[in-house]
Amino acid sequence: MASPPMEGGSGPSVVRSFIGLGVGEAAARLIAFATTLLIARRLGAEGLGVVSFAFAILLYLQRVVDAGFDLGIGIREAASRRQNLRDFVPPVLTFRLALAAATIGVLVVAALIAKEVEGDMIMLYALTLIPLALSTRWVLTGMGMTAIAGFSRAVGEAVVLIVVFLVVSSPADLWRVPVSQLLGDSAAALLLLTVLHQYGVHASLRWDTRTVRPLVRHVAPYVGSTLLGLAIFNADLVFLRAFSDRATVGLYASAYALVSFLINVGATYSLSLITPIAQLADAPVERQLLYGTAWARALAVAVPVAVGGGLIAHQVITTVFGPPFAAAGAVLVVLMFSVPLSVLRSIAVSALMAQGREDILFRTVFIAAAANIALNLVAVPAFGMLGAALVTVFTELLRLVLAQRYAGTLGMRAPGFGRHWKTAIASIIMAATVALGFRESLLPAILAGIAVYVVALFAVGGVGRDAQGRLELHV
Repeated sequence: MASPPMEGGSGPSVVRSFIGLGVGEAAARLIAFATTLLIARRLGAEGLGVVSFAFAILLYLQRVVDAGFDLGIGIREAASRRQNLRDFVPPVLTFRLALAAATIGVLVVAALIAKEVEGDMIMLYALTLIPLALSTRWVLTGMGMTAIAGFSRAVGEAVVLIVVFLVVSSPADLWRVPVSQLLGDSAAALLLLTVLHQYGVHASLRWDTRTVRPLVRHVAPYVGSTLLGLAIFNADLVFLRAFSDRATVGLYASAYALVSFLINVGATYSLSLITPIAQLADAPVERQLLYGTAWARALAVAVPVAVGGGLIAHQVITTVFGPPFAAAGAVLVVLMFSVPLSVLRSIAVSALMAQGREDILFRTVFIAAAANIALNLVAVPAFGMLGAALVTVFTELLRLVLAQRYAGTLGMRAPGFGRHWKTAIASIIMAATVALGFRESLLPAILAGIAVYVVALFAVGGVGRDAQGRLELHV
């Protein structure tokens, strides 16, 4: 039996882990965005609205079936059970498959009662819960095989894009979108199972109460917190559909598709921190150094992206989605402010996960979800898409404050404002350059913004070399 690579908790291993997982995740998100763009172009704002609403509901079901494994619990457990994964994995897959079957059964009944096009779409999307339940991405990530885990997701999304390109051409083909997703997710799950089999871990189905029961103690609060987190993530779409039409939902979804890509890459980076933070539980000084560096480096990337993206938001929307989606430009400007807030919040959440504090995580998300729903009830009827976007930004700020407050009580403090002066200066120089000379042309604005920011960061000492002579952020 081959032995999988193992990763430690050092700083460089975090970078390698993130690159392995992040490159695949970024590629997958880019491909998924291309699929969204293709759907928007061929089905229009209303068709995109139906797909986006159905997928927003599917996300809740995915969190239930996943049971927190892909998003943290499974990664942590796989990392700590590397010697007995052959006994651990089959009961978990069986448990998740049972959740998928029960969820699909309930959903079919609900869809038959609803008798709406969104209901039919949700029912078709629900079939993707089966490959999700059988996915072993969490196992490979916990084993340190992040490159394969990331690659599998990119492969799955590529299959979706190809199938959509071939079979979706008009609104009559709407039902083929979730079927395409099913094919892509199945391909990704099969690839992961094949790789895992090569390392002697066979994905058979076998129930073991002794394995499953202890996990439920962690799964229940985490699933609760993720469901509440989804209420924050897509309550805007749900409320917009309740108070507006499908076209409005499609416009808002086009803006959020861009932001979602950026947020999910940041979330992938935070996932790569769970294992090393957990391994440094008995070394608080080294753990704080790792945490502070992760926070500062995340800001050094997220801040210029948010500032520059806000400056060219209108051009991005009209260029990518076309003039019919121009009304979403103002929404994108507002939503860009949520990017750095969300990335930092994900880092704080990973710190809580690494310490096994799902109870604290549930508490923070419950407070934020309650605030989000209350504010959306007021803002969406009054201000429509802009109201929903403003509530999203406020909620991300609240979640960040709460999560970081609790992370601080566990010994992981955010670095002071003085550590971010290099990022601030370089971002200001970049923003001035784009605003004064390149704002009207999209590609020159992007290229100029990247070049000026990198040069400015070099000039203030924000980029240097490590002990091996490799370039790295010095923030």
